[in-house]
Amino acid sequence: MQPTVYPQPQPNRYVIRKIIVSVVVILVIAAASVLIFLTIRQGAREDEVQSVVISQNKILKASAKDSVYPSTLPDSVVSTNSVTISAVISTSGTTYCIAGTSKADANIMYHMDIKTPENDPLKGDCSDGATAPPSTPGNLAISSVSGKAIVLSWNAAPYAANYKVQCATNEIFTQGLKTQSTKDTKTTIDTIAANTDYYCRVAASNSLGDSTWSSAVTADTNAYSTAPTDLKTKNISTSQINLIWKAAAGAQSYIVQYSPDIMFVKDVVSMPASGTTFSANNLKPGTTYFFHVQAVTSQFDQTTAAYSETALGRTYEK
Repeated sequence: MQPTVYPQPQPNRYVIRKIIVSVVVILVIAAASVLIFLTIRQGAREDEVQSVVISQNKILKASAKDSVYPSTLPDSVVSTNSVTISAVISTSGTTYCIAGTSKADANIMYHMDIKTPENDPLKGDCSDGATAPPSTPGNLAISSVSGKAIVLSWNAAPYAANYKVQCATNEIFTQGLKTQSTKDTKTTIDTIAANTDYYCRVAASNSLGDSTWSSAVTADTNAYSTAPTDLKTKNISTSQINLIWKAAAGAQSYIVQYSPDIMFVKDVVSMPASGTTFSANNLKPGTTYFFHVQAVTSQFDQTTAAYSETALGRTYEK
């Protein structure tokens, strides 16, 4: 006798369709809720940035004396926990631009300048609101110089989107010309010639044009620093040799190198020293060591600073 086979119930297509529709509706509602939330949050952040920019703009405006704004921002013009405030003031002090950026969303930016209505900041950063080429950057200065590079800095110019820096070996900027572009207010000009006088200048630019060039500053790319002098060994023992030398001008610290190899190729030890004395310890008894010293300055590090003359000392036998 054959077993009875009962047909499997077929799924109700209407029920399945209803479930699919319900899931789609739920997903649409969820997506809409997220979109509404993001829109509300975006609006809240924009309102906050605008409010902070308006209040900081009032403080900056109040700092003017005889319609001239200070070259440095008042201490009361500050960022908040949620908004970063930045401002640039022209070299003449007659124009400025102040901007706020949301710390939660860097794309939310508002700015105001001397002509902006008191309670109506403009979208974007200062470069977005340009109606004319920027003013000339002020206070161009040499931050540091070596035989390899020149580091320059300057004050920001209102409505500047970019800066162009040039250094050349003549005053009319036609020889040995090096050009660097940056959005920052500092840059490094490298691959330069050592022992050469350079003239450097900076200009600001935006979509409407370029400023005039700043006044030039000069830099001398000395390839070598001033080395310490009169290096001597003293107070020698079986495992220690003490050193003393005369200070080098501008030295921030010193690097002492010593080795049993007069060419400083094998078994070289390099150690920092804050003053003009040093103790070489844990040396081998009955061994001659050779020493020289570098002065580290704001312009020369261990890779470029000049060495002193070599001094030698021999540890005592045990």
